[in-house]
Amino acid sequence: MDPILRAEKIPTETLATHDETVILQYALWDSLFLSEKPYQIISDFGRHSEDLRNTNLAYEPGKLETIYDIRGRESDFALDEHGFAVCNHQSALQSFKDSALIEGTYLPEMEELLKQQVEDVDEIFFFDWRVSNSTTVASLLD
Repeated sequence: MDPILRAEKIPTETLATHDETVILQYALWDSLFLSEKPYQIISDFGRHSEDLRNTNLAYEPGKLETIYDIRGRESDFALDEHGFAVCNHQSALQSFKDSALIEGTYLPEMEELLKQQVEDVDEIFFFDWRVSNSTTVASLLD
């Protein structure tokens, strides 16, 4: 199960200052996915279909989990061992609100950074990206 953006923060006094205890929501398997890909529509384009569903996903709460603050331990994590790595990068782009600037500046920066950080990479393809804002995130959490 993959976690999604919904989380319930659980207050606790026993954790390090920036660790968070949460209950994440996980997508449930549905046999419908054998014939229909899972989806969640986050934009209101106006509906031109008889199917007015925004999603075919259902979620269930997971167990209580701690998300650890790794600041100061970035070098302890490696892509091959942990599935992620942390590196520092200062982008030339100062505002992430303009799609054309993101495509012209930030994405090429990320492509070069990935080629430097990950061995044996010849091509980078950005599958999906979008300019987000607090309104979009808020609608996901409703």
